[in-house]
Amino acid sequence: MAESYKSDLIHAILSMDSYNRGYGSGINGLDVSGTIGQFSLRAANPHEQLDWFNAGFYAIAYRNTATKELVISYRGTDFNGNWPSLRDVSRASHTHHSSS
Repeated sequence: MAESYKSDLIHAILSMDSYNRGYGSGINGLDVSGTIGQFSLRAANPHEQLDWFNAGFYAIAYRNTATKELVISYRGTDFNGNWPSLRDVSRASHTHHSSS
């Protein structure tokens, strides 16, 4: 396998891994520390993550133990039920424009 394909593959694996650790993970029981191939996970301290859930954010850092490359993998935004629905936003916008 060509070196660039190996790099692309491990980066894709690390990207998927961020969805399987921390709050709301897709796989239960995975620790927030450990290794994946040559990459060691840098677990965030709990106080660093206090507002992550409410913000719909999660990220994890991986360090290649051989090359020292640092990869940050993060999920897309989770709304966690804290954001209004599109219908509510539309109603607010319509009400705002009607009153002007």
